[in-house]
Amino acid sequence: MMRKIIILLIAISTISIYQAYANDRDLDKQLRNKWNLMITYLKEGNKEKALELIDPFTRKDYAVMFEALKDQMPQIVSTPVDFKLIEIRDNFAKYELITKEKGILYSYEVIFFERIKGQWFISEF
Repeated sequence: MMRKIIILLIAISTISIYQAYANDRDLDKQLRNKWNLMITYLKEGNKEKALELIDPFTRKDYAVMFEALKDQMPQIVSTPVDFKLIEIRDNFAKYELITKEKGILYSYEVIFFERIKGQWFISEF
């Protein structure tokens, strides 16, 4: 009997780990799409649409930054080399953005927050 309980617990744990992994993979894909959509909007000069993807708590600051850099924005957002998932936990996700600027590689953090159930925003980059 004890052996059956242990096997059942192992099976449940394995299923839970797989479901969490699958959920993280789906969320990773969703967040990457959101990031790429924001980059596309900024390349096109559509800062209003890009701002809709930014966290409401930081949106005002990014509106000022996007306006100040509007002429350089297409070049700025054209430097990414890689976008790596670092961690996803609860309502928080962190990525590492690698860019190449004038031949030099730079690393930046990109943070996403889930503010409303299922609604994720780019919080900082």
